[in-house]
Amino acid sequence: MEATLCDSKRFDQLSVTLWGDLAEIEGPSLEDLKDVKHVVTLLSVINRRYLGEFQLSTKPSTLVLVILKFHNVEK
Repeated sequence: MEATLCDSKRFDQLSVTLWGDLAEIEGPSLEDLKDVKHVVTLLSVINRRYLGEFQLSTKPSTLVLVILKFHNVEK
């Protein structure tokens, strides 16, 4: 899944790979939405830089929220 990571300071393009239970539970739903512009919010993740690349890691408390209708996301 390709994603654009946004915070208040910058936009970074990165690939997101789901593993384990998260991949099995959320993967098929996200695959069905691949042609739809939507917002995926990852809550309670670990961010870091590894070999100069920005990375996100999940932890047991990570939540994945998919917002299908978000103001201005179609533009």
